[in-house]
Amino acid sequence: GARCTRAGGIPDRWSEFAEDYRLTIGPARQEWQPGQATRCNKCSGIRPERTHHCGASGVCALRMDHYCPWTATCIGFHNHKFFILLATYNCLSVFVFFVTTLPVSYWVVKEWL
Repeated sequence: GARCTRAGGIPDRWSEFAEDYRLTIGPARQEWQPGQATRCNKCSGIRPERTHHCGASGVCALRMDHYCPWTATCIGFHNHKFFILLATYNCLSVFVFFVTTLPVSYWVVKEWL
């Protein structure tokens, strides 16, 4: 699931690809740099577009969305689907819980009054 799957670190072959094709490697900036590889300020690795460094896990994650404290991991390319499923199933289970306890709750309140 979302907890057991890594967010998606940079593949080992990415550095080889960047060197073989002589990609221009720009400095890391806040604004988006389409189609340009950048160098991470924190781990000094060459990273592809839409890759961000996760401070909590200490690695660069492909298509990093956010760090989730519930799963204690970064949500990124490889585990985004599992995170969406986790959130959906949690919402559904809360809904089922309330629907199934509603008749009992009604009966308890009715007996109290």
